[in-house]
Amino acid sequence: MPASFARFVAAPRARGGFVEVETTVPARFRGTTARAFGHEFVARRLAACVNRVPADATYWWAGKVENAKEVLLRFKTTRANAARLVRLIKAEHPYDVPYIAVFPLALRSDAYARWLREETREPRRNARGPRPRSGRRAGDAPKRA
Repeated sequence: MPASFARFVAAPRARGGFVEVETTVPARFRGTTARAFGHEFVARRLAACVNRVPADATYWWAGKVENAKEVLLRFKTTRANAARLVRLIKAEHPYDVPYIAVFPLALRSDAYARWLREETREPRRNARGPRPRSGRRAGDAPKRA
């Protein structure tokens, strides 16, 4: 292993306790899709984002080898949200024996860490939404010259 890579792995700077939660689901199940399943957890702000990766799975089930098309869902979230996210995935998962794993993230981007933390916070009750880069709030009328 190159020395630079060894230093990278040995000294991660985990910025604020971020994790990735993984699970696999069928592409379509119980009248919904893997996309909608993942979207729901992001909409609840339990994760800042979810990546959907098509997967071709081979596994033992009920005494025989099975093959199936699945989708690997990779949720980026905070350590504080992880337990709740895992509980809800388990409660809503279509499989009897779901794969669910949690991995610590050693983020190397301060901007990404700030974004992830901000997008997984509960919205404030009186918040008017994010401020656009122009300094105006979303929905404000543009200033006339």
